[in-house]
Order: sequence, then C-alpha cells, then structure tokens
Amino acid sequence: MLTLLVLILPTPDEIVLSISCLFGLVSGVTLEKKYIKMKVRTTLKNQIAKLIIGFAGTGILYVILELTMLDMKISNMIKYILLLLYIIVGAPYIFTKLKLA
Repeated sequence: MLTLLVLILPTPDEIVLSISCLFGLVSGVTLEKKYIKMKVRTTLKNQIAKLIIGFAGTGILYVILELTMLDMKISNMIKYILLLLYIIVGAPYIFTKLKLA
C-alpha cells in the first residue's frame, strides 16, 4: 500500500529509496527465514569466499540494473527492491548451495 502511495504522490527521491529498501528488506527477511535459514557461523575461508561472492554479485546486479533501467521512480523502486532481495535472499541461497554456510 505504502509503495503505491509513493508512486502516486509527489515524493522526494530519498523517500522512494527508503520505501523501496524497506520493502525489499522486510520481504527478503521473511523469505530467508522461511525457506533458506542460512547459518552464519563458518570457517574463515568460507566467510571470505561468501564476502567475495556477495560483493561481486551485488556489484554485477547493480551495474546491470543501472544500465538497463530508466531513471524513473518505478524503475528506481524496482532496482532497490531487487538489490535488497539479492542481498538478503539470493546471496544466502547461493552460499547454501555452494556449502559455504
């Protein structure tokens, strides 16, 4: 509901960014807790591998989204929702499939 109001009403870009990140965060945490249940503690070698994979994936996704999406409110909202979903759900899913977590 709040996401729709941000699209309809004139709002500053900072509010659009905040609402998008909040939506991505809440959705991501809900999905991660229900389906992935990643264990955070692991060896130092695995932690470093997770850090590299996580940052690389986030950077690649950001560049792809930045190059393909228009500079509009809805595009920015989708971009930040997808980024947060990757960080909170996508990367942990990859870590569990690679047995790093």
